[in-house]
Amino acid sequence: MKKACPNYMTKVRAVAGDCGLPGLGLGEADRELLCQEVRVVFHIAATVRFDEKLKTAVHINVRSTKHLLELARHMPHLKVQSQNAWNRTWSSSLELVFLLLITASGRNR
Repeated sequence: MKKACPNYMTKVRAVAGDCGLPGLGLGEADRELLCQEVRVVFHIAATVRFDEKLKTAVHINVRSTKHLLELARHMPHLKVQSQNAWNRTWSSSLELVFLLLITASGRNR
């Protein structure tokens, strides 16, 4: 990132949210800002506690991803990039899922 866009930190803004809450815990103003301004999404939020209650883990790890993808469909300037901290073999699968979701929503890459 530093090489491709040395001043990238001037383009990054933190937005408060919570993957465990409906709508990712985003306020309406933040949701609108994200939809209008975001070009790249890094979704790396997850619970990795092995003693987490299954319902909580599914909500954070699965439903929040679904909610983020739904939000991303409203981002006209989005360039999808898959990033994760897990085994790199997941990467091509995730990129394919993102590509399929964008294709299904009628948007081109």
